Amino acid sequence: MTGSQRFMSRADVAVRWIQATSFCGLLAVLSAVGPASALAQQVGTVAGRVTDASSGAQLSEVQVYIQGTGVGALSRANGQFLVLNVPAGTHELRAERIGYGASTQQVTVVAGQTIEVNFTLSTQALGLDEIVVTGAAGAARRREIGNTISQINPAAAIGRTSDIQEILRGAAPGLNLSASGGQSGMAQAIRLRGISSVSMSNTPIIYVDGVRIRSESTPRANAPDFRSQRGDNVMISPFAQINPNDIDRIEVIKGSAATTLYGTEASAGVIQIFTKSGTTGAPVWSMETSQGAVWSRKFAPSLDISGTTECEQTGDCNLEYFRWRPYIKTGYNPSYSMSVRGGTQDLQYFVSGGYVQGEGILGNEYEDKWLTRANFTFSPTSDLQFEVNTAYTHSWQQHVSVSHAQGYGHNVVRGVANFFADNRPEVINQILEYDIQSWLDRLTTGATVSYSPVANLTNRVTLGYDFIQKDTRNLRPYGWVLQPRGALLTHNWQDKTLTFDYVGTYSFGVTSGVRSNFSWGGQAVGREEYTLEGFGVDFPGATEPTVSSAAIRQAIEDRSKVWNAGFFLQNVLDFSDRYFLTVGARVDGNSAFGEGFGLQMYPKVSASWVLSDEAFWSPGWGSVKLRAAYGQSGRAPGAFDAVRTWSATNGSFLGQPAF
Repeated sequence: MTGSQRFMSRADVAVRWIQATSFCGLLAVLSAVGPASALAQQVGTVAGRVTDASSGAQLSEVQVYIQGTGVGALSRANGQFLVLNVPAGTHELRAERIGYGASTQQVTVVAGQTIEVNFTLSTQALGLDEIVVTGAAGAARRREIGNTISQINPAAAIGRTSDIQEILRGAAPGLNLSASGGQSGMAQAIRLRGISSVSMSNTPIIYVDGVRIRSESTPRANAPDFRSQRGDNVMISPFAQINPNDIDRIEVIKGSAATTLYGTEASAGVIQIFTKSGTTGAPVWSMETSQGAVWSRKFAPSLDISGTTECEQTGDCNLEYFRWRPYIKTGYNPSYSMSVRGGTQDLQYFVSGGYVQGEGILGNEYEDKWLTRANFTFSPTSDLQFEVNTAYTHSWQQHVSVSHAQGYGHNVVRGVANFFADNRPEVINQILEYDIQSWLDRLTTGATVSYSPVANLTNRVTLGYDFIQKDTRNLRPYGWVLQPRGALLTHNWQDKTLTFDYVGTYSFGVTSGVRSNFSWGGQAVGREEYTLEGFGVDFPGATEPTVSSAAIRQAIEDRSKVWNAGFFLQNVLDFSDRYFLTVGARVDGNSAFGEGFGLQMYPKVSASWVLSDEAFWSPGWGSVKLRAAYGQSGRAPGAFDAVRTWSATNGSFLGQPAF
């Protein structure tokens, strides 16, 4: 069953509540209103609400803090915030959230008392002073960047969802996701500005907190007797192991301008996901549940099949669901998540956990998934910072065999023309004894060290590791109607990605009105992929089958290892904070290039002009930036991307192996 054969409709009801106080915070509040203590005589409390300036809606996830003190809090779902242990005196209170302009108010805190301060934040039309990371050697303002970059805030997405693919769909210009199958949990194909290579991967590369992860979906695990047909095994999306509630923002960059910083593989674009980090202040607990239903829509008009054999045999001469009606059900998809974030000025933390359950519209479509994450930020000194981000996911899925002669779809859609010559549910549902299950484990971890020995020099080093293992068991049991002697495929697949990344930036003044940001760095990405599978047919009996217990057995093993490494130089010239010129070059080498291919260089140049900063521009006209970018890129071939015109065979030439 393909994506064009089935349409889905989903209803999600989300219930969200955020509890911003902890036991320690409660004690602090009680001490403020109860008997005077030594602490209460020195500190006070700031409380209030944050709303949207245009709609008046309450804003959650707003960082409200006292500048220079490390004391702050996040606003709750109802927009309210509570900042505890504020030193007595006059301070600057600041409120910030991605996509909104920051707001600052001066507050005077009296020891032992609570003062009320409310904020109203306005959205930024272009966010020219918004800080972005993707596509820049370091953190940079949007006004400086000449190539296109989009920033997505999942918390502000209309209609909250537990699927990152749905968050990305249409969220950035040129970003397209298309269904690659209609089964429950099937990955969608991701494209940025269409096709960039005829024969190689067109999937953009994906980073999570600076760590490169596998960008492609997991491979199919089809049994050899149906290898050449459309597979019945679900390909799992690289986003499926990320909890949407953990995401702070997503940045998307398209085009060859990305190649300088990310290498040849970035020619199809870059999607970088930034998960939430800790905050200063009391622990903030967040819990959320989403309850969803999924069902099949009518996707064809009523069809009059009067006079056909099926009509005469069954009396059903008006098909409304294109022969799916007796065989589908309504699926139920609940999810639950919980997180806590907080910390001190030196150490901040964010820890989360989630559970997702899935049920598709066909029989035997089920899923269980557990997700955990722990992010820590440690700043031992003012010029040194450590960030450690780790996520682990374990999931189990059960699928339905769909797209071949022994599949559910082929025997349902064709009615009495199926491989049973019988379309009664009690006959067709024997297909559900075909048992396909898979178990997936994924660990993504990384550490980033940022060091700034002087104010205008920054160094950032990232080491990351992404590991995926998927075990699939594809069983047609002994005595099964379409394969009476049985068949079993056991498929084990692993993918490991190791990331090394270094970027340095030195900023200095050239003249009174010209400033230069010179950057240098290099990356190395190693990928190792491994597949081992065993296939057996014809079991001697109905005992618990294994490949070893089959009468006919075969084994297949594939291994590949590819390293891609390169370095870059880039300079950004800033003229009066209005005109920006960026020039850069990337040199790449790849272990799969082969002898004589050598290193490849990819130059780029971009320019940006903030027109709305000119003296003749009226503030009422809004914000306008003109930009242009040019770059060259290539696509490094994989280990087996060369066109091979031969295959091995046994006994075809005088009984000897040949090709």
